[in-house]
Amino acid sequence: MTLYCFDSNVFIRAKNFEHQFAIAPGFWDWIDRLFYNGLLICGHMVYEELHKREDPLSDWIEKREQYFFDPENREQTAFTTISSHVTSQYEEKKVRSFLDGADPWVIASAMANNLVVVSMEKRITNPEPTSKIKIPNICDYFAVEIISMYDCMVRTQAILDLRKNIDDEFKLV
Repeated sequence: MTLYCFDSNVFIRAKNFEHQFAIAPGFWDWIDRLFYNGLLICGHMVYEELHKREDPLSDWIEKREQYFFDPENREQTAFTTISSHVTSQYEEKKVRSFLDGADPWVIASAMANNLVVVSMEKRITNPEPTSKIKIPNICDYFAVEIISMYDCMVRTQAILDLRKNIDDEFKLV
């Protein structure tokens, strides 16, 4: 059974764009099912990034805090490994920004627990020391599988069915 670890941007992008709460409640039901069935594992750093936003997403996430875990020794060890790598490859300002957020913890959780990272970030083809540190590049370096939100939806057989709402509203058969 494949387990997944979501980057904060999956939640944020969904809320801001194609899966807004008002137009795609099935998307949020899908995430709830992943949490409930133990297929989605997220660290508390992701919770903190989302909760501090003070918007409908922070309200939604607050009701699900029990699904977010604090890092244990194995995640902390993986975080240290990631920290050493980015420190040797990127400029200090970029390293500080990266290490202060949830991104390295998402990767560390995946490394430590054999999870698949789900993120909407795009790889930088030839990263420079001055580049923003991107999750896909670090996952590639450590051979951690990373997929998009859409690939995760396909793999977990998500079905965002609008027929019930349409049928109710327009009395379609």
